[in-house]
Formats: sequence, structure tokens, C-alpha cells
Amino acid sequence: MKRLALLAALLIAAPLAALAHGYTLGAIDIDHPHVVAASAKALSTVGYMTLINNGEFDRLLSVTSPGATVTLHRSSVDADGVARMERLEGVDLPAGGMAMFEPGGLHLMFTDLVQAIADGGKVPATLIFEKSGAINIEFNVEMHSAATHSHGSGG
Repeated sequence: MKRLALLAALLIAAPLAALAHGYTLGAIDIDHPHVVAASAKALSTVGYMTLINNGEFDRLLSVTSPGATVTLHRSSVDADGVARMERLEGVDLPAGGMAMFEPGGLHLMFTDLVQAIADGGKVPATLIFEKSGAINIEFNVEMHSAATHSHGSGG
């Protein structure tokens, strides 16, 4: 019975582990960068990731990608229930803190797309930090954000 339970747990965890990927730049961990798939007719898509700062204060200044313009944004809902999206000039990473890019909060807007972003593909990008410098990464392309599934909100 224990073997069956272990096998079931591995079968469930394996697809999730295959989706998860990350990068490290100095004291900053970049966990599961991904964008939502977009058709050739789409003009934009959205990107998510988690930044974990294991060191001193730093700041994400910008993200660049060939084939798209990338901007930092935050979505929020005001007291009257009106949804808003504001463009940010950077995202602070407090010492020992994190920034979660997820539906309904911080996110990356990939606009002016030059081609479709197909499920299962990769989107190259460069993250530029104030103190840590730059790192080249790839965003996995997924049909829906993993955060959408775990939090149950739309992406």
C-alpha cells in the first residue's frame, strides 16, 4: 500500500516538476518564469515568476526580450471594486524578501509580439537588476499560468 501511495505521489509531482525551472543571479533566485501562450493574432501576453532575494536590497529595473516589448505592471482592485493596472518603473526586492509575479498582482506585459507564442515553447529574456546586474533566462510558454491553477483566479 505504501508503494502504491509513493508511486501515485511521484506520478502527480512529476508533471509539476517538469514545469518548474529557475535561475540564480548572485543572491537572487528566479523561480518558474513563464508566459501564457498567445496566438499569432494576439498583440500581447502576460508573464509571471517569483523573485527571491537571499541577500541585500536590490531592484528589478527592467526586462527585455527579442520579439516583444516587456514592461513591469501591477494589477489591483480599488475600494469601489474597479480593477486597475499601473506600469511600474521597477520592483523592489527587500533584503531577505521576495516579489511574486502572479495573476491579480505584479506581472510582466509582453506587447508588440512579432510571432505567436506557442504552448511548450520558450521565450528568451534578460532581467536587469540595479545591483546584481543582468541575467539571460527563458520563460516557459504555458497555456495557463500555474498560479492561475493554484489560486483559482483568471490570468
